[in-house]
Amino acid sequence: MDPLILVLFLAALVSTLILFAIVLLYLIPVRFFIRYRYDADRQDLETTAAWGIIGIRSTSREGRSQTVLLVFNHVFFSFDGRPEKRETAPPPARKPADIRAATDLIPVIRNIARPAIRIGSILYRMGRFERCEGRIRIGLGDPAATGMLYGSYWATRFAFTASRIYIDMEPVFDREVLAIDISVRYRIGQPLRILFPAARELFRPKVRAGIMALAGSAGSGALVI
Repeated sequence: MDPLILVLFLAALVSTLILFAIVLLYLIPVRFFIRYRYDADRQDLETTAAWGIIGIRSTSREGRSQTVLLVFNHVFFSFDGRPEKRETAPPPARKPADIRAATDLIPVIRNIARPAIRIGSILYRMGRFERCEGRIRIGLGDPAATGMLYGSYWATRFAFTASRIYIDMEPVFDREVLAIDISVRYRIGQPLRILFPAARELFRPKVRAGIMALAGSAGSGALVI
């Protein structure tokens, strides 16, 4: 085969695949599923993002995390993360982007507020809250207070169901307890219309610097009010 024809064929094949991926990103929605469980013995968080036949599921349980790649709802690849013991080290020297006091938040918030609002408005327009469902067992340790909370919830339950929030509450009058099992489903149509604007905002140097500063302060816990 003529080398020029081979190069043209490969270029056409790559272009076709890219165009096909773009069309799929425009047509196939992304669905999110979040489940949170909490009681006296455990605290679990499961997050799944599914796009067509492909999905990514992340779970956090008892200090351990696991991320799996799903294809046709079967595990294709799995990665387990475990907490590691780290030796204490002296705090690093402060950089201009570091956050050590509440006043340092002002320029960071100023840089990321507008991009966050723009991305949030796009998510609001293109996304759709499908439903929230689950169960809560709660006891305040005081029968009267527990009864008032339970009655207030049932008095306003119609407002929750109108918003596709279906949560059953079980009161416990004889002791203090809290057990939660709640799942949320959210759908984003035409993810391509969100991907490009979000990437454009996130690639701005000031936005990246602000996100890194917030992540660093959250990880070190060094923020002083």
